[in-house]
Amino acid sequence: KSHLYVARRAPGAMIEGGKPPVWIFRFIYASIAANLGYMGYMSVKRQWKQIAEEEARQKQIQAYLNQTDNKFRCFFAARQYYQECQFEFDPTDSCKRLVGTLDECKQEILTSLPEITPAMRGSLREQVEQ
Repeated sequence: KSHLYVARRAPGAMIEGGKPPVWIFRFIYASIAANLGYMGYMSVKRQWKQIAEEEARQKQIQAYLNQTDNKFRCFFAARQYYQECQFEFDPTDSCKRLVGTLDECKQEILTSLPEITPAMRGSLREQVEQ
C-alpha cells in the first residue's frame, strides 16, 4: 500500500483487517431509521393538521347553512355542492340536502322577480302580449 492511501484514512476508523468496525454500520442504520421515522411522523402530523382544518371549515359552513335568515346561505350551499357533489353519480344524503337548499334558493329568487322585468319592457313586452 502506498503511504498516501494510509494518510487519507481517519485514525482509528479502521481496524487492522481493513474493515470498519461494526458500530459504524449500526450507527448508520440507526440514523437512517431515525430519519425515516421522523419524516413519517412529520407527514402524519401534517395530515392530521389538514384534516382538523378541513373539519373546522366544514363546521363553519354548516353553521352558515343552518341559519335560515343568512343572506349567504345560497352562496355557501352552491359552493359546497360544487366542491363535494359535482361529480357524484350516486348522490349522498348531504348532496341531497344541498340540492334541496339550492331549490329553496331558486324559489326565493323566482318569487322575488316581477312578472315583467326591465329587459322585457318596450317592444319585447308588446311581442309577449300579442
